[in-house]
Amino acid sequence: MKLSNVEIARLFSELAFWLQVEGDNPFKIRAYTRAADTLKRLPKHVFEYTEEELKNISGFGKAIVEKLGQIRQSGTFQTLERYRNKYPPSLLEMAKVSGLGPGKIGTLYRDFHVQSLEDLWTCIEDGCITKVKGISSKVVPKLRESVRYLLDNRHRLRYDEGERVAKQFIDFVRSAERRGHIWTIGTLASFDNVLESLDFLTDIPTDRLQEILSGYPHLDGIKQSEEGTRVQLRDLAVPIRIRYGQTSNLGSLRVQYTSSGEFFRALVDRFGYVESPTEEDFFRQLGVPYVPVELRHNPIVLEGDHLHTLDKLVEETTLRGFVHCHSNYSDGVWPIATLMEEVRSRGFSYLVLTDHSQYARYAGGLTVEELHRQWREIDDLRRAHPDFPILKGIELDILPDGSLDYDEDLRRQFDFIIASVHSQLDMEEDQATERILRAVQSGEIHMLGHPTGRLLLLRKGYPLHYEKIFEACASNGVAIELNANPRRLDIDWRRIEEALQAGVKISINTDAHRLEDVDYFHYGITAGRKAGLTVDDNISSWDFTAFCEHFSIKRMC
Repeated sequence: MKLSNVEIARLFSELAFWLQVEGDNPFKIRAYTRAADTLKRLPKHVFEYTEEELKNISGFGKAIVEKLGQIRQSGTFQTLERYRNKYPPSLLEMAKVSGLGPGKIGTLYRDFHVQSLEDLWTCIEDGCITKVKGISSKVVPKLRESVRYLLDNRHRLRYDEGERVAKQFIDFVRSAERRGHIWTIGTLASFDNVLESLDFLTDIPTDRLQEILSGYPHLDGIKQSEEGTRVQLRDLAVPIRIRYGQTSNLGSLRVQYTSSGEFFRALVDRFGYVESPTEEDFFRQLGVPYVPVELRHNPIVLEGDHLHTLDKLVEETTLRGFVHCHSNYSDGVWPIATLMEEVRSRGFSYLVLTDHSQYARYAGGLTVEELHRQWREIDDLRRAHPDFPILKGIELDILPDGSLDYDEDLRRQFDFIIASVHSQLDMEEDQATERILRAVQSGEIHMLGHPTGRLLLLRKGYPLHYEKIFEACASNGVAIELNANPRRLDIDWRRIEEALQAGVKISINTDAHRLEDVDYFHYGITAGRKAGLTVDDNISSWDFTAFCEHFSIKRMC
């Protein structure tokens, strides 16, 4: 299977990591890091270029081009494999620890024999961590919290990662056995943010399925039990669990195994139970409108008022506005014109461009001069495409004291402002809440971006007093983003109903940095549907006129 540019970039980033662990030449490290960045920004697949064309790409020297040739042949390259054989792979897991860079990981490995998160935890607890140059007692609590969080979540998987494995698994089984059925169930089927297992339901006989799975790649073991089959794959953090049923009852079983216990009991108590081969037929026989998998966690959905609003839930086909995205002016990959063409081809009717503000230097935050250059380009695109509105937006940093980036006169010139926290994330609830409240109550912002700053399974996110945040947003007409990046999914879907009840509107946004990130809407939509989010309450489902009227945007509208 051909690797994508991003996957190839990860190989060069991994080599840069190993070189930093070893304390190698900084110029060599920078060359591989630069090559990884270049790969992510290429307008077409790297293997579509000739060798001569590759040599002329800035960031690709002779050594990089040679390694690309090896990757084309084998999916990896010799230098990387040499380092993979030299160091334990668990050092890569240590790289997820907040505040612990590759250089310190190398020191811990060489001088203190620390080669895993467990070893690192022991080193922190017995105090040897402070013997590492550059690690003082002041940073130890933060390291301890980060390591503990990673250890507690190491046997969990983000939904997008689980979905990818599940598709490969189902495709493998179906290619070998076309007569049977196999469906996802459990938290995988109900689109939970984080998974502890990958669960399936099938009518393929146990012996036949075990025969099929004996040839599955990376198989580490198969066990049978009364509940079904348990499969473990190498390098997969969670087990695969398979339940069995008869073809005539698969639909009924899938409803049961994709529902919370509370929901299923309420369903059966109120409407009864029938055996059915499909879910649609199961609900039809009960005389109940089909309840989507995402909503089978709360029995309130079975109340009359809720049943009649199921057809108003957000769907990917209901999206109109592409809000919150980044171009190559900051840390995005694509020029504005290319981004506009892609968004338009996907059926969106307007674009709200929001590159990073200048405080976010690490992300190529725009200087005032760069902003004016970008605005001139947008003006040109507006003239060339008068039927496709582009708003001059910004993802404005909320500074540590709650003030906003740029000066007030410049901020007034933006069509749209998303305000987000990107720095000094280690905050207590009161501090984080006051920081965000100051921005929300400024009267200058339109939307609060990824409100907790979390990264699923990597970073918890700062705690907030949600009631205060929601009240302030409602009072100041500030919407809250549901960031659809599967690493974030922030605001959490469990908080959306509370926000809506407070009078706050939600906007499902991708925070796209690459064209393929447009596909992140899939994750945001499912999270929104779990919360019962309707088209009326999701701003990115509104047409351009409604969008402008809601935010009192007069320019372009």
